[in-house]
Amino acid sequence: MKKRWKLEGLGLLAIGLLYLNCKDSITVEEVLSWQPENLFLAAVILLCIFAVKSVLVFVPIMIPQILAGHLYSREMAILINGLGLVVVVSLPYWIGKRLGSAKMERLIRKYPKIQNILKAQEDNQMAFCFMLRACAVPPADIVTMYLGATGMPYLTNVIGGTLGCFPGMVLTTFLGANIRNPESPAFWQALILNVVWIILSGLGFYLYKKVHSGKEDAG
Repeated sequence: MKKRWKLEGLGLLAIGLLYLNCKDSITVEEVLSWQPENLFLAAVILLCIFAVKSVLVFVPIMIPQILAGHLYSREMAILINGLGLVVVVSLPYWIGKRLGSAKMERLIRKYPKIQNILKAQEDNQMAFCFMLRACAVPPADIVTMYLGATGMPYLTNVIGGTLGCFPGMVLTTFLGANIRNPESPAFWQALILNVVWIILSGLGFYLYKKVHSGKEDAG
């Protein structure tokens, strides 16, 4: 078992090093010029990118979302990106479940900010998963690992997390659909709505935590 985890860890390390080595040499123009002949295979590749993002937190989730919006019709892009969201909220959950609560609790103790975030899950787990993903909280994947390790129901995590990611995903998909024409009104509308969503979701999470803190103080 330990040997298997070492091999998986080395594999993830190799992916991370490859990403760090190539990220400066890959330009936006090169990414957008990708026009695969096999769109089914391209969808599989995009889902693999979502999977890598869910494990390596420094990979931006917007990359596969924009690519899907660029390559496919809006309906198909939203479908692919929706499946990608399920991957993103599921893989860390099952990794945490595999690691176990003892290992995850040792990890969480090193990060006081994560401990504060976790306090907000006690009232409504579904709402917590929604806000966690809607606001793109920086350690969201690590928090999801902890939720898996501590026994949160999988459906609560996947439904709340996917719904939380969904509005931002749709807006980013529209951004990808118009990214070749940055002077168009549609591009700027998608960009502005993305920024507005980020601000509103961040404010929503702040208020959610404040309400939770108020309940704790009252108790």
